[in-house]
Amino acid sequence: MIKKHIKLIPGDETNDHLILSKGHACLAYYAALIELGFIDEKEMKTFEKDGSNLMGHPIKNLDSGIEFSTGSLGMGLSIANGLCLANKKLGNRKKTYVIIGDGECGEGSIWEAALTAAHYGLDNLIVFLDKNGYQQTGKTKDILLNENFIEKWKSFGWNVTEIDGHSFNQIDISIKNIMKDKPNIIISKTIKGKGISFIEFNNAWHHSVLTKTNYENALTELNDEN
Repeated sequence: MIKKHIKLIPGDETNDHLILSKGHACLAYYAALIELGFIDEKEMKTFEKDGSNLMGHPIKNLDSGIEFSTGSLGMGLSIANGLCLANKKLGNRKKTYVIIGDGECGEGSIWEAALTAAHYGLDNLIVFLDKNGYQQTGKTKDILLNENFIEKWKSFGWNVTEIDGHSFNQIDISIKNIMKDKPNIIISKTIKGKGISFIEFNNAWHHSVLTKTNYENALTELNDEN
């Protein structure tokens, strides 16, 4: 799916962009870059170590396929607006995909960027909102109640789709069916830690390290599910 829709080839001006605005989800990003051939699987063992290219948030490194530094929540969407507006003015058909979180939507910069994208009709912008109900310090509803995402984003002038964020088929269909004239957001309902019983809905694992036993148990559960 990534190879089909998001041509992540740094330095090639004809290709689409991907911005992981919720930069703390970088391990999934790095895994995708391994599949695309930009990162050697062995390099993952250097994660968050001194001198590594793979830190706890993406740091721009074109050789590794990382085009944008992110991690300060709320900023990725603004970066995408600039890219999309520039591409509009240049008359090319490049698209920019952005991944944001529901906790991240507590940042005012998200809503400023949302208004801006609609104002300029950035239909070359596709946002995936990971709606898992949690953020670093707890449930999003307890930290800052922010509901009615479908109605809210529509009122900001966006095309809105809601999907099961764990369904590759629904993700694929949502990308194929993006609409023109407005920016697009795909609200993706997910389960934090899905597929691993001791991690699902357990926010203690937002940033924790697996022991060898945890790792082996997690692999067993994931293999059984598949």
